[in-house]
Amino acid sequence: MSNEVADLKALNYYLFGFLIPSGLMFSRDYWKWRLTKPQETEIYRKHLNFILNELRIPNDILEISNEKERYQLLLKARIVDEQLYEDLCGNKKPAKVDFDAAISKFSLHTNNGKKDYWRLNEVRSDYNISKIEIKNDGISSIDFYPLDDVAGGCMLESVMINNKAVSLDSLAGYKPGFKYLPKVTGCYSIPINDNSDKIEVTCIWKYKTTKDFLNSIE
Repeated sequence: MSNEVADLKALNYYLFGFLIPSGLMFSRDYWKWRLTKPQETEIYRKHLNFILNELRIPNDILEISNEKERYQLLLKARIVDEQLYEDLCGNKKPAKVDFDAAISKFSLHTNNGKKDYWRLNEVRSDYNISKIEIKNDGISSIDFYPLDDVAGGCMLESVMINNKAVSLDSLAGYKPGFKYLPKVTGCYSIPINDNSDKIEVTCIWKYKTTKDFLNSIE
């Protein structure tokens, strides 16, 4: 693994000037526009504006001259995990990450509809910790997707709500031992019966890649 730091200007151009956002890749209007041979700066702006619009980030954030303030606002706009936000803004080294299962998703069912939040997982020896702390906006249940955008085996070991253990048998989708979770849809549904102003959910679980999971059941 190389320790060489990428040139920021080159990386910036590669991300916004060279790579094409997936939402534009198969757009007829986009490719008609590209056939007009726009300048590289125009391509860069189009890609950047498209991404900002998709993420619902106002363009005026980029006009903020204070880099630290701009960085903080961008992180908040992306609903970055609170602990990761503090680590990044404080120039601290983030907790160890298992990049095979780096993030988990929490889908909250509230009085105001469904809200999705992604959290960076923390690795402790042979298990992962996924945690979310959120205002209790009439939360009735939370769907926990340990793997979200990957598939694999998952063994849920414990769930805590505001530091109180939850019976795993009360979770829809739970079964003891390792369970295969498909990409995107694999989740556990956690009922919320706590009227506190804030809800903190902590899930401890183990992970196996699809290959390791299949080998373990042969």
